[in-house]
Amino acid sequence: MEKGKTSSSSGSGSSNSSAISISGTIKYDAYQSGAIQIDALTAQTREVEVINMIKLQGPGPFALPIGLAKKVALRAYIDPEGDGPDADDPRIDLTDTVLHLDQGDIGTVLIDLDKKSVLDTIRAEKFLISVGGKPIKLNIPGSEFSWSSNEIFELEELPESILIIGGGYIACEFACIFNNLGINVTQLLRSNNLLNDFDFDLSSSLKETMTSSGIRLIFNDELLKIEKKEKFFDFTLKSGQKCDAESFLYAIGREPNLDMINIQELELKMNGKFLEVNEINQTNKSNIFAIGDVVDKPNLTPVAIEQGRVFADKFYGNLNRSINYEYIPKAVFSNPEIATVGLTEKEANNIYGEKNIEIFKCKFKPMSNTFKNINSKCLLKLVVNKSNDKVIGCHMFGESSAEIIQMASISLSMGVTKEQFDSTMALHPTISEEFVTMY
Repeated sequence: MEKGKTSSSSGSGSSNSSAISISGTIKYDAYQSGAIQIDALTAQTREVEVINMIKLQGPGPFALPIGLAKKVALRAYIDPEGDGPDADDPRIDLTDTVLHLDQGDIGTVLIDLDKKSVLDTIRAEKFLISVGGKPIKLNIPGSEFSWSSNEIFELEELPESILIIGGGYIACEFACIFNNLGINVTQLLRSNNLLNDFDFDLSSSLKETMTSSGIRLIFNDELLKIEKKEKFFDFTLKSGQKCDAESFLYAIGREPNLDMINIQELELKMNGKFLEVNEINQTNKSNIFAIGDVVDKPNLTPVAIEQGRVFADKFYGNLNRSINYEYIPKAVFSNPEIATVGLTEKEANNIYGEKNIEIFKCKFKPMSNTFKNINSKCLLKLVVNKSNDKVIGCHMFGESSAEIIQMASISLSMGVTKEQFDSTMALHPTISEEFVTMY
């Protein structure tokens, strides 16, 4: 049974195909009695009885990996009606383009459904895989009714209530967004805390604020069963507890969006669910590189951008640059924001030992909230290595945290000490002045 996968591609600059309007299904006879249906738009597969199908929709042209194109070279035809083999279905002649290629060649064959022929074979000195990530799906009956962070932006009207499953960046941000819109929000978490990778003081402060703002948080539990009713959903949890909501959003993590790439044909090595790369983001194939959410590095937009810039500078800009992963600022745009750079208190204690770490922190109600009906407090925290006085962690919960921590990350990257923080003049009245007055 063949299990190749294909991806759809929008028009290429060299294809001159802006007028193409035919859509249909390219089909080819299966090598065995079993077969696989491959949907190029979703990269999902399912078993069919007799034939292999590669469904292509839209103007095209469409791209097939060379290895897959070779397999269909003598068997391909267009089935616009989608009704199976038909004598008058037009054939696509792939033979001239792909039969002379080695099946292991790296490249893509462009197929034009209108001209029923191959437009071109894309080749390059190097290939850079940067297809990003996708939400990890729930794997329980009824999950097909849920939203992910992709569909949530396509809503035409807001629900009255929502269950959000997850405790990371996306789950917390959407919980705050929907709560601010007046929607009844319940958030379900498997662990006993929000944002497990963040400093405990930050996540605890967010938990306190979210609870006081009316968000219902359910910890140490899992979704077991979903029942669709006329106007809402009934949810049964592993603990036996039940709740209901008009809609639900899953935000349980993300994974590399590699389904559209024919990894098996390319024989790329994997590191778990990620592509394995070396320090210059090179895979086990010398001319194939990977960056962003498909590699096991911090899956953040600025990190992927920097990886792409370093790749371009190194190979096409004659600059020998590398990526500094040590002090990467992170932010959660909850209400209020969380931002952090460097080590958490727990990480610092594990690396240097608790006796070698000193913590400075303060928690207060900012002056900007004095005349507002807002009880949320700010938290500022520094983690210091006592052996050299270096600040190795800087954390903040409160308004404008992301803006403040972005600037603080410059100082930490340069090896700033606590003494240098203390000798810096404060700007009053500001929230961030507390960073330089915590003696």
